[in-house]
Amino acid sequence: MRTEWRFESNLSNVLNAMQDKRKTALETIGQFVEGEAVVRCPVGQYDDGRVGGNLRNSIKNVVAEDNVTVGTDVEYSGYVEKGTSRQKAQPYLTPAIEDNTSSIEQIVRQVYGSIS
Repeated sequence: MRTEWRFESNLSNVLNAMQDKRKTALETIGQFVEGEAVVRCPVGQYDDGRVGGNLRNSIKNVVAEDNVTVGTDVEYSGYVEKGTSRQKAQPYLTPAIEDNTSSIEQIVRQVYGSIS
C-alpha cells in the first residue's frame, strides 16, 4: 500500500491576510490619532467674538500602503504646533501620537492578535 502526500502552499493566503491586517491597523491608527489631534487642537477666537475652527476642521489622516499620515494643509499649522518668537507653541499633533503610544500599540495587538 502506497501513501501519497500532497502539499500546497498557503503563502499567498497568509500574505493577503497580513496585508489586510496592516491596512486595517493603519486605518484604525489614523482615525484614532486624527481624533486625538482634533480634540487637542486649539481654536482661535476672532476680535468680534466668533470662534474659529479652520485648523481643527482641516485635520485628516491619509493611509498609504505602508504608513499613515495625520496632518493638515493649513499654512499656519506649523506655527501653532511649534510656536514663533511672538506666539507660544500649542502642540496638538505631536502629543496626539506621543501621549498615546500604548493605545496605538494596543490597536496593533488587537488587529494582529497577541504579540509575544
